[in-house]
Amino acid sequence: MQESQEPIFIHSLFRSGSTWIFDRFRRAGTNYWCYQEPFNEILSQLKDSPETVLEIHESTSSVLRHTKLDKPYFYEFHAIREHIGDSFQKCISYDSFFDTTICSQFDEYTDILICHAKGRPVLQCCRSFGRLPHLKRKFGGVHIYLWRNPWDQWWSYQVNGYFDTVNLAIINAINPPPIIALLRSELCLEEVRNSRFDQEFQCFQQVALDAKSRYLIFYVLWFYSLIENKQLSDFDINIDRLSVDPDYLQSISDVLLGFGIHGVDLSDCHIPMAVYTEEDRAFFEPIEDLAHQLFARVYDSGTLSQALHWQHEYRPKGIVEEGKLIRDASKARMVALRFADTASQVNKRANHQEAGAVYNLTSCREALLRAEQVSSFAVDCNDELYRVYQSNSWKITKPLRWINRK
Repeated sequence: MQESQEPIFIHSLFRSGSTWIFDRFRRAGTNYWCYQEPFNEILSQLKDSPETVLEIHESTSSVLRHTKLDKPYFYEFHAIREHIGDSFQKCISYDSFFDTTICSQFDEYTDILICHAKGRPVLQCCRSFGRLPHLKRKFGGVHIYLWRNPWDQWWSYQVNGYFDTVNLAIINAINPPPIIALLRSELCLEEVRNSRFDQEFQCFQQVALDAKSRYLIFYVLWFYSLIENKQLSDFDINIDRLSVDPDYLQSISDVLLGFGIHGVDLSDCHIPMAVYTEEDRAFFEPIEDLAHQLFARVYDSGTLSQALHWQHEYRPKGIVEEGKLIRDASKARMVALRFADTASQVNKRANHQEAGAVYNLTSCREALLRAEQVSSFAVDCNDELYRVYQSNSWKITKPLRWINRK
């Protein structure tokens, strides 16, 4: 049977197992030519500094806790850089996030990637969830929606400050949908326009947002993506369910084969899932309720009910024991939130005070660095707790723990 050559698009937010999925396709051999994050702003350097693009590999993988790859992230782009030329323009990454008509190079660039792939093209995208309908109409192919529960995903964002900054870049897009316009109004965020990525990102990094505001932005994007992408994609993969349910794993493997996707082994999926307390719930749920109120001003009740059903249906069951490990992990998360809020306040004061500007800037940087370190520690706690609960020793001693509690 002849292998299909139609492109495969994988759409997701960040920190949803997308690098792991990408690596599974790469490991499948020469059948696939895999592009990781084709709309990543770093690719704007491909024409003038191609070797710089290849350098983003080992150190980034360690910091972001990505799957260890046997080739650089952007190897496939570098291999066809003569064809890409200067087709990657700034408007591709974020300006056209929800409206591709404002960026004429978007289709040209995407078409180059597909046409010059040295195998069946696979485009693993974390910056496409606002453009899935256009990509499907224009390029056809198979479209997969990859998603994860929002609590674990947002905490995974806290590994460093980049992802919250990128969220601001996304909602800063030109011609956003009504729900994103409402969100910007809710947070009193002004548009930022500059011809250079670094200048825009510098502005976003100066926006003082507390943890609740940052989660609100993330959750609105997460819920929007669920509403707009789950039904439009050819099929979806919930990375949490894939990690724990053998029957679900088999069903997804069968679906892949049904779409002519062969040789992709998903059997070793193990994404960390934390155990949350009532204190965690008290942080997340009021923010989600506010987000749902915003969505209710734009979407009909049936659409919202369906999305909420999906969220509840795929929510990890978790472990309900209130042990010391759980309390310690929750405490680390709460400390990280407080540090983040403190850093936000210092940043806000630094932005509004000219007197003592050098001192304020130094304090701001120190607070932001400390908040990032504590957030990273909280992520480590989540991951370590997950490893403990997956260990054989924890499962074997469960009856003894129950006896001790009684």
